[in-house]
Amino acid sequence: MANIPRDNFRFPPSVKEEDLFDFLNDGDPWIFKKMGPRPFNLDGTQGWSFSLWAPRASAVTLNFFPPYASAISHAMRPIASTGVWEIFIPHLSTGIKYKFQIQTKDGEFLEKGDPMAVYSEGPPNNASILYDLHGFNWQDTDWFSEINADWGSVPISIYEVHLGSWLRRGMSYRELAPVLGDYLQDMGFTHVQFLPLNEHPLVESWGYQITGYYGPCHRFGNPHDLMHLVCELHRRQIGVIIDWVPAHFPKDGFALGWFDGNHLYEYEEEWKREHRDWGTWVFDYTKPQVRSFLMGSALAWLDRFHMDGLRVDAVASMLYLDYSRGEDWEPNKYGGRENLEAIHFLKQTNTAVRRFFPRAITIAEESTAFPHVTTAQPGESLGFHFKWNLGWMHDVLQFFETPPAKRPASLDKLIHCRNYQFTEDFIQVFSHDEVVHEKKSLIMKMAGGETLDTKASDLRSLFVLLWGWPGKKTLFMGGEFGQIAEWAVNSSLQWELLESSIHQGLQQLVRDLNHIYITESTVHETDSLAEAFKFLDLDDDSGNLLAFLRRGNLPGEVKLFAFNFGASCQTKLFGVPEKGSWKVEINSSSTLYGGTLCEDQCATVVAGTDRPPYSIELDLPAFSAQILQYIR
Repeated sequence: MANIPRDNFRFPPSVKEEDLFDFLNDGDPWIFKKMGPRPFNLDGTQGWSFSLWAPRASAVTLNFFPPYASAISHAMRPIASTGVWEIFIPHLSTGIKYKFQIQTKDGEFLEKGDPMAVYSEGPPNNASILYDLHGFNWQDTDWFSEINADWGSVPISIYEVHLGSWLRRGMSYRELAPVLGDYLQDMGFTHVQFLPLNEHPLVESWGYQITGYYGPCHRFGNPHDLMHLVCELHRRQIGVIIDWVPAHFPKDGFALGWFDGNHLYEYEEEWKREHRDWGTWVFDYTKPQVRSFLMGSALAWLDRFHMDGLRVDAVASMLYLDYSRGEDWEPNKYGGRENLEAIHFLKQTNTAVRRFFPRAITIAEESTAFPHVTTAQPGESLGFHFKWNLGWMHDVLQFFETPPAKRPASLDKLIHCRNYQFTEDFIQVFSHDEVVHEKKSLIMKMAGGETLDTKASDLRSLFVLLWGWPGKKTLFMGGEFGQIAEWAVNSSLQWELLESSIHQGLQQLVRDLNHIYITESTVHETDSLAEAFKFLDLDDDSGNLLAFLRRGNLPGEVKLFAFNFGASCQTKLFGVPEKGSWKVEINSSSTLYGGTLCEDQCATVVAGTDRPPYSIELDLPAFSAQILQYIR
């Protein structure tokens, strides 16, 4: 590092008062272009601009740390009455570690990392690190030029990944890029969704207790390494979505909490301040500066790191004032339980994403029946492109966790899902939350039998149901090959299971389901159209059979999905609307998928006329599912 001049204020401010108007008023989604650590040319001198929001601090000092130099401190200056402190330092290089020392009104000294740092060293020191994001050679222009932003009619099949435990611990962004890219291509997923990649101090939080809202986790490499991973996935035509957590943040002393000796980023009202489920602070959405910080984070990931979407975590906890607060809450100005400022913030963020990044998507993890989360129905909405269909996930899992003898009484649980399917633009999901904390892995949830064979048969039916049901798809890693153990953040997936034909078959089924879903418009173009989805013959005496049709936009584009959730084989006549042949595309009981039926037993079925208007007869093995394509 070159010698740093000690006359701190010989340069004019690199952040001007007029730059902060939106930041101080309704919120500025582009605040990361104006504040935070930025390489900057000021009056012909190259250096770095530093700025920090600490309105109730009496003084702020920027401190640099060894080994790049002996400890050097620079007093920062306030920008008028904005609450922002600023300084420009010339001749700094990438890699320098720094923190801010904030003197409170009470004379206390707080040592804080940079809230807008793009790189940090992590525990135990948690210093911010200067990093110039410029200079990376993006090669994904073709990817963005080919994206179709009509999301309702395009296939979206998402593989949810925790980067640290997918393959083996210690792999970097660059090491994972070709391996993960090969796997996603082979399996046919259109997108990967990463559990939070932001800087976070505690591995066991899975990344959801974020201390670095603008920078990637140091454990896997530097920011350019992450850019390399994203670019490589785009080169393979795979979209990248990250989890984004604007609902709460941890109480670590070096981070956002009690930032300037007061509750700054978190609510000042005690009853609203803490998220009691997780022991974290809740962001104060009434403050435009906090909304700017969060919106800036969202747009920075899309702009700087070329992400294709944000899955917004814990939206329900943001929407309700009484969420996990028992009797300790106060109604809004209209007497309701809705958090009006959080709702405004979510709308504001989604509006900014849609305006500035029309090819990106936002996904809400919203676990209640809050209306108009997406734009599926007429009227004002929160503005999300999609909502995780957690109601469907829980209903389906409860059904498959029911022993076969009791399933007839529970079949209405699956049929009922049709009633709310088209109230929002949904993503059907089996997520990480369902395979931890003694909930069992997907395959071990299956109650079709006690043996692994029968559990695998059940799981194959569940996969066909997932890919056949309307809506986009998300599956958490390991589920696709029937991981037996619960997911553990510090352990790799059980890839060794793929030495078994049972697990190979599950994986092959997911591969083939993705292929059908992506290449055949019948099942993805009409994901959001209620008229394209119809149940067949719900008067089954056994109570274990279910069938439905999926129609495409063109005449003759029809698929039939048929299921036997019972423990005995059955033959069934299904009434169908077309006369002709139906080709069996997938039979989950095929030996190809780990079942017992040979390929010649999965032949074309010809429609008859026994029931109006037409009918076909299907042999349905125990715990099986079939997909048939109508041949006009």
